[in-house]
Amino acid sequence: MFALVFVLNFIACFLFSRAALRHFLAERSTPYVAFYETFCVACILFAAETWFFIEGLSVFNALKTPEPLACLHFLSFLLFATGIFLLRHSLVQAFSEWRYAEKEPFLRRIVVLITVFIICPLFFVAVYYPPCTADSMSYHLPRILHWIQNGNVAMYPTNYPRQLYHQPLAEYLIFGWELFLGNDYLDNTIQMVAFLGVLFATALLIRHFGGGGRCQLLGCLLILSAPIVLFEAPTTQTDIILTFFFFNFLYFGLKLSTASSVHLPQHERLFYAVCMGISLGLSLNTKFSIAAFEIPFCCWFGFQYFKIYRNKVLPIYGFLILGFLIFNVPYFVRNLQTCGNLLGPVQHQKMVRNLRFGFDVTFSNAIRNIGMQLLIPSEAVNQYNKSFLIQLHRVLGIEWSDSQTTYTGEGTIPYQYETTFLLDDYRSGNTLIILFFSIVTLSYCSTQCRQLLFPNVPKTNSPKLDKILSKYKTKKQTAELPSREINSTASSEEQQLLLPEYQHQHRYLIIYIWLTILGFLLFSALFRWQPFGTRLLLPNFLGGIPFIVLGLCRILPAKRIGQFIPLLLGVSFLYVVFMVANSTFFNPLDAMLKTVTKPVGNQPATTQGNLKPLASGEQIVDMDISITNPELLENYFVVRSFRDSYLFHRKYKYFRQVPVYMIDQLSITNKINELGFTQIGMALDVIYDRWEYPFWPLLRHFGRNYRIEWVIYPEHLQKTPNYDSDFVPELIITDFAPNIISAKYEVEHVWKYEHLVLLKIKGKK
Repeated sequence: MFALVFVLNFIACFLFSRAALRHFLAERSTPYVAFYETFCVACILFAAETWFFIEGLSVFNALKTPEPLACLHFLSFLLFATGIFLLRHSLVQAFSEWRYAEKEPFLRRIVVLITVFIICPLFFVAVYYPPCTADSMSYHLPRILHWIQNGNVAMYPTNYPRQLYHQPLAEYLIFGWELFLGNDYLDNTIQMVAFLGVLFATALLIRHFGGGGRCQLLGCLLILSAPIVLFEAPTTQTDIILTFFFFNFLYFGLKLSTASSVHLPQHERLFYAVCMGISLGLSLNTKFSIAAFEIPFCCWFGFQYFKIYRNKVLPIYGFLILGFLIFNVPYFVRNLQTCGNLLGPVQHQKMVRNLRFGFDVTFSNAIRNIGMQLLIPSEAVNQYNKSFLIQLHRVLGIEWSDSQTTYTGEGTIPYQYETTFLLDDYRSGNTLIILFFSIVTLSYCSTQCRQLLFPNVPKTNSPKLDKILSKYKTKKQTAELPSREINSTASSEEQQLLLPEYQHQHRYLIIYIWLTILGFLLFSALFRWQPFGTRLLLPNFLGGIPFIVLGLCRILPAKRIGQFIPLLLGVSFLYVVFMVANSTFFNPLDAMLKTVTKPVGNQPATTQGNLKPLASGEQIVDMDISITNPELLENYFVVRSFRDSYLFHRKYKYFRQVPVYMIDQLSITNKINELGFTQIGMALDVIYDRWEYPFWPLLRHFGRNYRIEWVIYPEHLQKTPNYDSDFVPELIITDFAPNIISAKYEVEHVWKYEHLVLLKIKGKK
């Protein structure tokens, strides 16, 4: 019931946005564009109100139960419903325009194919498959369950600081599903909605620069052909959500930066400024690395707005600053109180930012970031890629793998440049996007050189049009071409090349791509290179798609452009088939019996960590099943019924990325259920990325009200609002050496597993 209110509120938000845009905005867009804008505005509005609801209820410790949050969503639904009723005539007109809009049959068929063969399978995976990515298991989802348990989003003791200092907006959006449903069945759908928003926002950006329906479709297909987008969309990662807010920031900012926007009504300019400011604030509250891509645009927007609006620019600046402050000040304050720094612990900031700066650092990180995007299914080519980059570093006298500019994780050894082609949500590249970008860039450079050498002879891609233009000696004369002569010779796409508006949009497009490149260089200058940085650069690489698409439309005829559509659609479909098959038919037994199972980066998958053999007679030790014994493993996975098999049971699928922990966590949770204890302590250190989250759904499956708290953590976290000095766990799950736990607690019994130990606690010392 509570989840239904959550959904109804979003629908009401969408309908209200459509009615309000139709009623208040002077610009009358086509029905398709109006739908795209409405969806983006509705998502921005819903995300903003969700942020306010959770931050507001957190002040009163009212997040433990679903009733307060559901009540706020219901009140919001009533408010939007009232607005819809008052603007019902505008909403009816909007639906009428959509109903009678001209629909190009070719584009409509392609959209249907995309929906049926790509979007629907992705939604299936999002619902069928539980979250299982490394970041989701270690901090994205555990922090949500700790918030629910504590009743607020304040800091709490934990041995994994990323649960505390990372920006929280993406988790705020997932929070509603976890609280209302009590499970993670729909957690992945949040980023799927953002994925649709990215497609619509891309179409809006392309249209803003003069691209038609085919260009917009080609841009969306370029996004769908990027494997990292498809593999991350049905997960609880944050990069697609981040890209959505970034694209909306760009779109509304660009709408205000055109010279014609000065003639818009004041309320319309303020609306765009508010959407831009909210998008800026929400993007920075999702992941702060986006600042590297937004700073160049903020500087250019600031200059452009002052040039256009002069004394009317202060409200626009004000909304930008307010959007940044409102959505980030609470997060900054919590970090400042706990860590003494706005962005979290200084030692963890040093892990991701460069420790030295300079041209050599920027160049090294930039070419390595590009090189990681170019891995293909050929080990020989990938090795040549690596050899070329190493040799280039040597020629320029730059260190290849500097620990001050290369991510080292929790240690000091830099991560290695990997050459293995992988299809997953953190290391898949954007090879096609870089390939098309290179082609368009080379074509643009050759065109500019030709105009410099022959300035009096304008050239286009049409021989017939070039023949007409050859009669005129200057570009100014070409702007005065008789319309009759052009219309009789050139196609509609060729005619558009001569319009002054198109030339103006083209100039803005060149500025846009230079700002995008500058953002990439700024990111490379500020942040260390890391092998899974391809998803961190996702907003930047997808941001280059408008330049790619409009460049292709400028250098190729429309018929040639149409040939790319089935190619990109086929590539996207192959990726989706692979992902659905890989997730649906995952067999945990086969995964456990593999000789090598390696997680992300250079951390070993199978490690005993700090576990040491107990002294003789010190404790009673029970040895549970070992994953190295295939016979015991076969017996453990006896399928009692077809319904309980790995094909349908979610509990096995949490461990798809690191299956070596499956037996330990399943055995421990079964033991906890058998013992009947509910006060559980957590003390993880070496187990890969402190793989905490699976314990929550596995224990929640037994129907008891479990409380899970960390018992080993930095001392300064004892000052956090949610520290409970009276909490005494009945059981502790740990990979620390037993003497570390026994220094704080009296251990009564020990169950030792392959990677973990379960301790029965008698009391506190």
